Amino acid sequence: MTGFLLADWLVDQGFRGAAQVIATSASWRTGDALGVHLEGRVHRVGLAAKRNLDFVRAPGAFDEVRADPEADAVAQRPSVLVDMARAAPVMGALRRWLGPLLVAHLAVGITHWQDRTGPDATGPAPEWFFAPAHVAKRDAEWGRGELRRRADAASLALLPRIRRVVAIEERHGAAALRDGGVRLVRGEVPPFTGLVAAF
Repeated sequence: MTGFLLADWLVDQGFRGAAQVIATSASWRTGDALGVHLEGRVHRVGLAAKRNLDFVRAPGAFDEVRADPEADAVAQRPSVLVDMARAAPVMGALRRWLGPLLVAHLAVGITHWQDRTGPDATGPAPEWFFAPAHVAKRDAEWGRGELRRRADAASLALLPRIRRVVAIEERHGAAALRDGGVRLVRGEVPPFTGLVAAF
């Protein structure tokens, strides 16, 4: 749902005049969805840790996939940064590399909470994406429930791509839920694995 909302918000904003959207932590499931929902609308660049690059490439959600440290490999053109990582080194490098070509910096998540610091002083201030505000806007424009209907249809269309690359690992019980959470925080769950805990 979040990936669809982000894509819809960006389209509604006319991409703030940007020619490309750059997503950090693109191996996050929201990154895949964002990339797929923007297909054919704007140039999409996904950034991820080197160990996750194959996973980010697999669904074809991005036109380019780069390793986090490769900020200077991203084309210098008007850009929107969709920041799901909040990793200070990556964020700072991108902001300095793009300079005035960074037209918007949208903060969405904090997957790299351990690397988080304040924003680099260059470029636009980060704006937090607040999904409920966008839902309320669309409900007023399209009628209540229409956004959900469109998001559900888009999510169903995304499933075949995800099924090709993600293996579901099902575990049972509270201990399995706890252990899965610990593994996620430690970065021990490969991106090709989807954890499901059942009780």
